[in-house]
Amino acid sequence: MEVTKQYDDAERRFLRNQALELKNNKQPCELHTRTQGSLYRGRVLEADEGGIVFQQEDGRHIVVPISLVEKFIGIPFAWSQKTGGTAY
Repeated sequence: MEVTKQYDDAERRFLRNQALELKNNKQPCELHTRTQGSLYRGRVLEADEGGIVFQQEDGRHIVVPISLVEKFIGIPFAWSQKTGGTAY
């Protein structure tokens, strides 16, 4: 197996596991993608090796292929409530 493929597989597993943890904790987060620095705020609804189903703050759902996910940043509950974030 190529080193690059091993790295890609490990990165995808890491991102999937991080997304599942955010989903299970119902924690709001920011989803950063590799495409022109796209940023979404909301919650993870589903996650697997193929991609992420994400609910944005305004209620819209998006599907992002896992290969385009750059990172997740968890938003503390108190911070999202203080700034008027939606309490899904």
